[in-house]
Amino acid sequence: MRMRGPQTMRQALRNLERLRDREGRGHPSLWLGAHVPSLDAESRQKAIVKAAEWEPDEAYRDAYHQWQAALGTLPSTAEEFEVVSAVVVGLAGSSPLETSVTLMHPYGAPVIPGSALKGLASAYARHRADLPADAKAVLFGRLEEAGFVTFVDAWWVPESSTSPLWRDVMTPHHSAYYTGAGAPTDFDDPIPVPFVHARGRFLVAVICEDAEWRSFAMTLLSHALADWGIGAKTAAGYGRLKRTRNPADEEAQATAAYQALIARIRSDDPKSRGQQLAQAAMGLEDPKRRAEAMITLRQRFAREKMLSPKYLDAKPGRQWLRDFVTACDQLDAGEAKPAAEESDGV
Repeated sequence: MRMRGPQTMRQALRNLERLRDREGRGHPSLWLGAHVPSLDAESRQKAIVKAAEWEPDEAYRDAYHQWQAALGTLPSTAEEFEVVSAVVVGLAGSSPLETSVTLMHPYGAPVIPGSALKGLASAYARHRADLPADAKAVLFGRLEEAGFVTFVDAWWVPESSTSPLWRDVMTPHHSAYYTGAGAPTDFDDPIPVPFVHARGRFLVAVICEDAEWRSFAMTLLSHALADWGIGAKTAAGYGRLKRTRNPADEEAQATAAYQALIARIRSDDPKSRGQQLAQAAMGLEDPKRRAEAMITLRQRFAREKMLSPKYLDAKPGRQWLRDFVTACDQLDAGEAKPAAEESDGV
């Protein structure tokens, strides 16, 4: 049998690589970490471009949702954090390229290690929060025992962006000086160094049996991510993430606002505060709650004799009240119920 020469084998590998590209196989962990054809500038740039164009496949989406479901079975608090500025964790990590980024090797998506989150929260607590030693021990542990709060890896949310990675570049002007090979001068050439950073949202989670400590750890971590950032180049503004409100929080806030408004409708003086209450009731987003608040307020106006023609027409400035009554009349009959049963109907 005739043996293939080295040149023929290299060509066969290039053909296989092109075939893989067309079929969409592979991911950034391979391209940036092990599969750079050569280390020249052009090859590095192509690897960066290829990684930035990659889109997660169904394998990662399935793995993410399984991980999310697994967190739900544990005593955990998980919230999504949105990248405000570029996040690049592991920039100085080992890589065939001059730069690196921390990725999940099985899938290729960016990840923020739990150890990095714990280290950030611990440093922030030490320098910014006046916590007693016992509280720090509970959160982060000490030499004698481990902490009671677990900071888990933050997975990238697949629905947050089409591609998780974005092309970036830094341009050192004095490379020889930085490497100890000479003094910086005005004649040094800038050398662009390409790299990638993460964007989108990350699912940040902590695990602890005690709900109050979980909440405290998450709040502390959210302040650290917003103020200090995580990963490389934080002094240049990189690494900031902000806490996004999940649907449960939004519903709780909307319920609290609605209940507070109903309490005001029942307690405030309707003749002096009526217009403000009407505006607040009509401004509720939820149609059912808006109708309930409006009908409850209308009943209050009726008890105070504010809906009689004599009162409505007494002053031109009460046009808002006439408009409010008209809006109440136009409500859907199925939604036009008061917030609570009251004896005085309209």
